[in-house]
Amino acid sequence: MDPMNRKFKLLSDDNRQNDLAPKSYWDLVYNGRSEYEAASKSLSWRLLDRLPSDSARRFVADFVQTGGYPEYLIRKVLIEPHLPKRTDWKLIEVGSAPGLRLVEMNRRLGYIPYGVEYSAPGVEINRRTFAANGFDPAQVIHADFFSEEFQEKFHEHFDVVTSYGFIEHFSDAAVVVRKHLDLLKKGGRLLVVIPNLRNVRLLVTRFFSPEIVGLHNLAIMDPSAFELLFEGLNIRTLYCGYIGVFHLALPETHRTAWKRWLIKVGTPMSVGLGLLLRLVFRSRHPESNWTSPFLAFLGEKG
Repeated sequence: MDPMNRKFKLLSDDNRQNDLAPKSYWDLVYNGRSEYEAASKSLSWRLLDRLPSDSARRFVADFVQTGGYPEYLIRKVLIEPHLPKRTDWKLIEVGSAPGLRLVEMNRRLGYIPYGVEYSAPGVEINRRTFAANGFDPAQVIHADFFSEEFQEKFHEHFDVVTSYGFIEHFSDAAVVVRKHLDLLKKGGRLLVVIPNLRNVRLLVTRFFSPEIVGLHNLAIMDPSAFELLFEGLNIRTLYCGYIGVFHLALPETHRTAWKRWLIKVGTPMSVGLGLLLRLVFRSRHPESNWTSPFLAFLGEKG
Protein backbone atom coordinates (compact mmCIF):
# COMPACT_ATOMS: atom_id res chain seq x y z
CA MET A 1 0.00 0.00 0.00
CA ASP A 2 1.22 3.50 -0.83
CA PRO A 3 2.34 5.22 2.43
CA MET A 4 0.09 8.23 1.80
CA ASN A 5 -2.97 6.01 1.28
CA ARG A 6 -2.01 4.14 4.45
CA LYS A 7 -1.90 7.46 6.29
CA PHE A 8 -5.40 8.39 5.10
CA LYS A 9 -6.75 5.00 6.18
CA LEU A 10 -5.26 5.34 9.64
CA LEU A 11 -6.59 8.87 9.99
CA SER A 12 -10.11 7.71 9.19
CA ASP A 13 -9.89 5.09 11.97
CA ASP A 14 -9.63 7.75 14.69
CA ASN A 15 -12.75 9.82 15.38
CA ARG A 16 -11.43 11.81 18.37
CA GLN A 17 -13.64 14.87 18.76
CA ASN A 18 -12.11 18.26 17.84
CA ASP A 19 -8.83 16.62 16.71
CA LEU A 20 -7.75 17.42 13.14
CA ALA A 21 -4.54 15.36 13.42
CA PRO A 22 -5.26 12.26 15.53
CA LYS A 23 -2.82 9.90 17.19
CA SER A 24 -2.57 7.58 14.19
CA TYR A 25 -1.05 10.44 12.18
CA TRP A 26 1.56 11.24 14.85
CA ASP A 27 2.43 7.56 15.21
CA LEU A 28 3.30 7.53 11.51
CA VAL A 29 5.29 10.76 11.78
CA TYR A 30 7.40 9.58 14.71
CA ASN A 31 7.85 6.04 13.41
CA GLY A 32 9.54 7.47 10.32
CA ARG A 33 11.25 10.43 11.94
CA SER A 34 14.69 9.00 12.69
CA GLU A 35 15.26 7.67 9.17
CA TYR A 36 13.96 10.87 7.57
CA GLU A 37 16.07 13.18 9.76
CA ALA A 38 19.20 11.13 9.19
CA ALA A 39 18.74 11.31 5.42
CA SER A 40 17.86 15.00 5.29
CA LYS A 41 20.67 16.09 7.61
CA SER A 42 23.47 13.96 6.17
CA LEU A 43 24.22 16.49 3.43
CA SER A 44 24.13 19.37 5.94
CA TRP A 45 26.60 17.56 8.17
CA ARG A 46 29.00 16.85 5.28
CA LEU A 47 28.94 20.54 4.34
CA LEU A 48 29.52 21.44 7.98
CA ASP A 49 32.76 19.46 7.95
CA ARG A 50 34.03 21.69 5.13
CA LEU A 51 33.89 24.89 7.18
CA PRO A 52 37.37 26.40 7.65
CA SER A 53 37.59 26.51 11.46
CA ASP A 54 36.46 24.62 14.55
CA SER A 55 34.76 27.71 15.96
CA ALA A 56 32.70 28.15 12.77
CA ARG A 57 31.71 24.49 12.83
CA ARG A 58 30.68 24.72 16.50
CA PHE A 59 28.63 27.87 15.86
CA VAL A 60 26.75 26.37 12.90
CA ALA A 61 26.23 23.02 14.66
CA ASP A 62 24.78 24.76 17.73
CA PHE A 63 22.62 26.95 15.48
CA VAL A 64 21.17 23.88 13.73
CA GLN A 65 20.75 21.75 16.83
CA THR A 66 18.90 24.48 18.74
CA GLY A 67 16.35 25.02 16.00
CA GLY A 68 17.95 27.53 13.66
CA TYR A 69 16.85 31.12 13.15
CA PRO A 70 13.18 30.73 14.24
CA GLU A 71 14.14 29.24 17.62
CA TYR A 72 16.87 31.87 17.99
CA LEU A 73 14.26 34.62 17.58
CA ILE A 74 11.88 32.99 20.04
CA ARG A 75 14.71 32.88 22.58
CA LYS A 76 15.81 36.49 22.00
CA VAL A 77 12.38 38.11 21.66
CA LEU A 78 10.24 36.05 24.02
CA ILE A 79 12.14 33.74 26.35
CA GLU A 80 15.18 35.71 27.49
CA PRO A 81 13.36 39.03 28.21
CA HIS A 82 10.38 37.47 30.00
CA LEU A 83 11.36 34.13 31.58
CA PRO A 84 13.63 34.14 34.64
CA LYS A 85 16.41 31.65 35.32
CA ARG A 86 15.08 29.30 38.01
CA THR A 87 16.36 25.83 38.83
CA ASP A 88 13.26 25.13 40.97
CA TRP A 89 10.69 25.87 38.23
CA LYS A 90 8.92 23.02 36.45
CA LEU A 91 8.36 23.30 32.71
CA ILE A 92 6.06 21.14 30.61
CA GLU A 93 5.74 21.05 26.82
CA VAL A 94 2.43 19.78 25.43
CA GLY A 95 3.09 17.50 22.47
CA SER A 96 6.73 17.33 23.46
CA ALA A 97 8.44 14.84 21.11
CA PRO A 98 11.32 14.76 20.31
CA GLY A 99 12.13 16.80 23.47
CA LEU A 100 15.00 18.94 22.19
CA ARG A 101 13.37 22.25 23.17
CA LEU A 102 12.96 21.01 26.73
CA VAL A 103 16.65 20.13 26.91
CA GLU A 104 17.54 23.56 25.55
CA MET A 105 15.28 25.34 28.08
CA ASN A 106 16.97 23.46 30.91
CA ARG A 107 20.42 24.31 29.52
CA ARG A 108 19.65 28.02 29.27
CA LEU A 109 17.24 28.66 32.15
CA GLY A 110 17.59 25.71 34.53
CA TYR A 111 13.96 24.55 34.43
CA ILE A 112 13.05 20.96 35.37
CA PRO A 113 11.72 19.55 32.08
CA TYR A 114 8.54 17.52 31.63
CA GLY A 115 6.74 16.49 28.47
CA VAL A 116 3.31 15.07 27.73
CA GLU A 117 2.87 13.02 24.58
CA TYR A 118 0.16 10.54 23.57
CA SER A 119 1.87 8.94 20.57
CA ALA A 120 3.83 5.88 21.73
CA PRO A 121 6.64 6.36 19.16
CA GLY A 122 6.82 10.03 20.13
CA VAL A 123 7.10 9.11 23.82
CA GLU A 124 9.93 6.69 23.01
CA ILE A 125 11.88 9.32 21.04
CA ASN A 126 11.37 11.92 23.79
CA ARG A 127 12.45 9.49 26.52
CA ARG A 128 15.62 8.64 24.58
CA THR A 129 16.36 12.38 24.29
CA PHE A 130 15.90 12.81 28.05
CA ALA A 131 18.04 9.79 28.92
CA ALA A 132 20.84 10.97 26.62
CA ASN A 133 20.87 14.35 28.38
CA GLY A 134 20.73 13.09 31.95
CA PHE A 135 17.02 13.55 32.69
CA ASP A 136 14.63 10.96 34.08
CA PRO A 137 12.73 9.44 31.12
CA ALA A 138 9.71 9.08 33.41
CA GLN A 139 9.33 12.87 33.19
CA VAL A 140 7.96 12.25 29.69
CA ILE A 141 4.33 11.48 30.52
CA HIS A 142 2.55 9.07 28.17
CA ALA A 143 -0.98 10.42 28.41
CA ASP A 144 -3.81 12.18 26.63
CA PHE A 145 -3.36 15.84 27.52
CA PHE A 146 -7.17 16.27 27.45
CA SER A 147 -8.00 13.40 29.78
CA GLU A 148 -9.63 14.23 33.13
CA GLU A 149 -7.04 12.10 34.92
CA PHE A 150 -4.11 14.05 33.48
CA GLN A 151 -5.74 17.45 33.95
CA GLU A 152 -6.69 16.74 37.57
CA LYS A 153 -3.30 15.29 38.49
CA PHE A 154 -1.36 18.27 37.09
CA HIS A 155 -3.83 21.10 37.76
CA GLU A 156 -1.80 24.30 38.40
CA HIS A 157 1.32 22.14 38.79
CA PHE A 158 3.79 23.85 36.42
CA ASP A 159 5.58 27.19 36.41
CA VAL A 160 5.93 27.28 32.62
CA VAL A 161 3.64 25.63 30.05
CA THR A 162 4.61 25.62 26.38
CA SER A 163 3.49 24.14 23.09
CA TYR A 164 4.90 24.51 19.60
CA GLY A 165 2.72 23.58 16.66
CA PHE A 166 0.01 21.93 18.76
CA ILE A 167 -3.16 23.99 19.12
CA GLU A 168 -3.59 24.49 15.36
CA HIS A 169 -4.37 20.78 15.01
CA PHE A 170 -7.75 21.26 16.71
CA SER A 171 -10.97 22.75 15.38
CA ASP A 172 -11.75 24.47 18.70
CA ALA A 173 -8.35 25.89 19.61
CA ALA A 174 -9.78 28.07 22.41
CA VAL A 175 -10.60 24.95 24.43
CA VAL A 176 -7.03 23.72 23.95
CA VAL A 177 -5.61 27.04 25.19
CA ARG A 178 -7.75 26.87 28.35
CA LYS A 179 -6.44 23.35 29.03
CA HIS A 180 -2.89 24.72 28.79
CA LEU A 181 -3.75 27.43 31.30
CA ASP A 182 -5.26 24.92 33.74
CA LEU A 183 -1.82 23.32 34.17
CA LEU A 184 -0.17 26.64 35.04
CA LYS A 185 0.48 28.02 38.51
CA LYS A 186 -0.44 31.59 39.41
CA GLY A 187 2.39 33.84 38.23
CA GLY A 188 3.54 31.20 35.73
CA ARG A 189 4.25 31.78 32.05
CA LEU A 190 2.37 30.41 29.05
CA LEU A 191 4.13 30.23 25.67
CA VAL A 192 2.17 29.06 22.62
CA VAL A 193 3.69 29.06 19.13
CA ILE A 194 1.93 28.03 15.92
CA PRO A 195 3.02 28.08 12.27
CA ASN A 196 1.69 30.69 9.87
CA LEU A 197 0.43 28.61 6.96
CA ARG A 198 -1.30 31.53 5.22
CA ASN A 199 1.81 32.49 3.27
CA VAL A 200 4.77 31.08 1.34
CA ARG A 201 4.83 28.18 3.77
CA LEU A 202 1.36 27.12 2.63
CA LEU A 203 2.56 26.98 -0.98
CA VAL A 204 5.56 24.87 0.06
CA THR A 205 3.38 22.53 2.13
CA ARG A 206 0.84 22.12 -0.66
CA PHE A 207 3.63 21.26 -3.07
CA PHE A 208 5.37 18.66 -0.90
CA SER A 209 2.59 17.28 1.32
CA PRO A 210 -0.85 18.60 0.31
CA GLU A 211 -2.58 15.91 2.36
CA ILE A 212 -1.49 17.50 5.66
CA VAL A 213 -2.95 20.97 4.98
CA GLY A 214 -6.35 19.79 6.20
CA LEU A 215 -4.82 18.72 9.50
CA HIS A 216 -4.34 22.39 10.42
CA ASN A 217 -6.81 25.01 11.62
CA LEU A 218 -5.87 27.78 9.18
CA ALA A 219 -8.50 30.17 10.59
CA ILE A 220 -6.51 30.85 13.79
CA MET A 221 -3.41 31.84 11.79
CA ASP A 222 -4.78 35.36 11.35
CA PRO A 223 -3.38 37.70 14.06
CA SER A 224 -6.82 38.92 15.16
CA ALA A 225 -8.22 35.40 15.38
CA PHE A 226 -5.12 34.19 17.22
CA GLU A 227 -5.38 37.01 19.77
CA LEU A 228 -9.03 36.17 20.44
CA LEU A 229 -8.00 32.72 21.71
CA PHE A 230 -6.45 34.35 24.79
CA GLU A 231 -9.05 37.07 25.47
CA GLY A 232 -11.15 36.80 28.63
CA LEU A 233 -8.62 34.52 30.32
CA ASN A 234 -6.85 35.20 33.59
CA ILE A 235 -3.55 35.98 31.88
CA ARG A 236 -1.59 39.15 31.18
CA THR A 237 -0.32 39.38 27.61
CA LEU A 238 3.43 39.94 27.24
CA TYR A 239 3.57 39.27 23.49
CA CYS A 240 1.03 38.31 20.85
CA GLY A 241 1.49 38.32 17.08
CA TYR A 242 3.71 37.29 14.21
CA ILE A 243 7.32 36.46 14.84
CA GLY A 244 10.12 35.87 12.37
CA VAL A 245 11.25 37.10 8.99
CA PHE A 246 11.20 33.94 6.89
CA HIS A 247 11.67 30.22 7.40
CA LEU A 248 11.83 27.70 4.56
CA ALA A 249 10.10 24.77 6.26
CA LEU A 250 10.41 21.58 4.23
CA PRO A 251 7.81 19.05 5.38
CA GLU A 252 8.39 15.34 5.31
CA THR A 253 6.98 13.57 2.25
CA HIS A 254 6.83 9.93 1.20
CA ARG A 255 5.15 10.61 -2.12
CA THR A 256 7.95 10.57 -4.72
CA ALA A 257 11.70 10.04 -4.80
CA TRP A 258 12.36 13.37 -6.53
CA LYS A 259 10.51 15.32 -3.82
CA ARG A 260 12.52 13.52 -1.17
CA TRP A 261 15.65 14.51 -3.12
CA LEU A 262 14.52 18.16 -3.17
CA ILE A 263 14.07 18.07 0.61
CA LYS A 264 17.51 16.52 1.08
CA VAL A 265 19.11 19.25 -1.05
CA GLY A 266 16.91 22.01 0.34
CA THR A 267 17.66 21.30 3.99
CA PRO A 268 21.23 22.73 3.97
CA MET A 269 19.93 25.64 1.85
CA SER A 270 17.36 26.35 4.56
CA VAL A 271 20.10 26.26 7.21
CA GLY A 272 22.22 28.67 5.17
CA LEU A 273 19.30 31.03 4.68
CA GLY A 274 18.63 30.99 8.43
CA LEU A 275 22.24 31.87 9.16
CA LEU A 276 22.11 34.75 6.68
CA LEU A 277 18.88 36.10 8.24
CA ARG A 278 20.43 35.91 11.69
CA LEU A 279 23.50 37.86 10.55
CA VAL A 280 21.37 40.51 8.81
CA PHE A 281 18.45 40.92 11.22
CA ARG A 282 19.82 39.47 14.49
CA SER A 283 16.96 39.78 17.00
CA ARG A 284 14.99 42.24 14.85
CA HIS A 285 12.01 40.58 13.24
CA PRO A 286 10.12 42.68 10.66
CA GLU A 287 6.87 40.73 10.44
CA SER A 288 4.51 40.36 7.53
CA ASN A 289 1.51 38.19 6.81
CA TRP A 290 3.24 36.78 3.72
CA THR A 291 6.66 35.85 5.09
CA SER A 292 6.55 35.56 8.90
CA PRO A 293 6.68 31.83 9.69
CA PHE A 294 5.06 31.83 13.14
CA LEU A 295 2.57 33.44 15.49
CA ALA A 296 3.36 33.42 19.19
CA PHE A 297 1.66 34.23 22.46
CA LEU A 298 3.46 34.74 25.77
CA GLY A 299 1.59 35.62 28.92
CA GLU A 300 1.72 35.58 32.73
CA LYS A 301 -1.13 33.96 34.68
CA GLY A 302 -2.83 36.21 37.21
